[in-house]
Amino acid sequence: MTTGSPTPAPGVLKITYARAAQAVYLAHLDTIDLLGKAIRRAGLPYRISQGFHPRPKMTFGPPLPLGHASQCEFLLLPLERPIDPAAAATALAAQLPAGFTVLGATLHQGPVPTGNRLRYRLVFR
Repeated sequence: MTTGSPTPAPGVLKITYARAAQAVYLAHLDTIDLLGKAIRRAGLPYRISQGFHPRPKMTFGPPLPLGHASQCEFLLLPLERPIDPAAAATALAAQLPAGFTVLGATLHQGPVPTGNRLRYRLVFR
């Protein structure tokens, strides 16, 4: 008889995206909600949390101040099953509203970064 050990995750998808135009006026929590719905509509095989109120397991970079555009935001999405990163980026881009641009998707290697190790560089023009 074997013990019920959890199966290892097939990987973490790192999605980089940009925000411009009207998307800069979305608050961070609204952006999280919007991207979660877009991921669901795109049919990406994401992992969900356990418990009474399951949510997608997503990790975001630090929040931007309201009204600031960005060309380097990212989202880490643990996968339920393997998927082609290019196909995932295309499917997600088709579900996002104007102002959001998917710059690419790769399989993330290494530990998930924490808030202490993340930095943004703001450029004022």
